[in-house]
Amino acid sequence: MRIANEKRPDGNFQVADMQQFDLGTKFDILICLFSAIAYLLTPEAILSALGCFKAHLAPGGAIFIEPFFERKAWRVGEAHITSGEGGHRKVCRLMTSDREGDVSILIGHYLIAEGIDVRYAVERHELLLLDRDQWQDFFRQAGLIAEYLPDAFSSRGLYVARPFGDSPPSS
Repeated sequence: MRIANEKRPDGNFQVADMQQFDLGTKFDILICLFSAIAYLLTPEAILSALGCFKAHLAPGGAIFIEPFFERKAWRVGEAHITSGEGGHRKVCRLMTSDREGDVSILIGHYLIAEGIDVRYAVERHELLLLDRDQWQDFFRQAGLIAEYLPDAFSSRGLYVARPFGDSPPSS
């Protein structure tokens, strides 16, 4: 947030829980990218978030959601490595994948070097694995109609949702 505010001092940046936020205004477009919604691990949490998104839509507005991997696409036992550097800092990340039921488990192992000082850090991410039919069911329960665009944004696709009976704005 600090960096965003420094780069765009005219911006309006907020930190809120996607399940229960109220910004007091409506928007033409609401965007939820980088699979953030998959951190909600229960149907109730997802429906609550979709309800908040819908409540913040102006008439004719749309919600864009980038989902996480579908269950059948998730691979257990994989390891991926990436690295980067800038100035005197170098970072190497090794991510491993596992699964517990419908929850994917990602463990990130990091080596961070600043000059000759090296430290190790680890983080765990749990994201819900849902198939398209499950997503469509959640959208319907939230009073939304969603179109799935398989190649629109990332390899995981993109959902574009609108409230029932709401038509897209005319161009």
